[in-house]
Amino acid sequence: KRSSPVRAMPASNGHSNNMVSAFTSSEARMTALKSQGNEYLGAGNFLKAVESYSMAIDLEPSAVLYSNRAMAHIKLEAYGLAIADAEQAMKLDSTYVKSYYRRGAANLAIGKDKIALRDFKGVCKLRPKDRD
Repeated sequence: KRSSPVRAMPASNGHSNNMVSAFTSSEARMTALKSQGNEYLGAGNFLKAVESYSMAIDLEPSAVLYSNRAMAHIKLEAYGLAIADAEQAMKLDSTYVKSYYRRGAANLAIGKDKIALRDFKGVCKLRPKDRD
């Protein structure tokens, strides 16, 4: 008589590890979309960059992704959208300096100099020794 093949035991909760692999797949996809957005941004394809960052945000929102999308909006001269994304980035991480800088740049572009100056001063407070 042949012995039966060894079978994997299900997790104790009765579910397989699909949640772990789904999380890993989602995280990997988000990272790939972020990289793709960065490439599009560097190549000057700002609409495609916005699309890539938007899909990445749908998977896993972060201050970095919102701030990157804000930069793409600035390049497209969509300053209101850039400000909205920078503010969302600030809500997710109030210490992420680029979001303040990008909101300041968008406000400066639309002539809101005092508001832009406030953001730039915020950058200096967060990174007082940073020469950039």
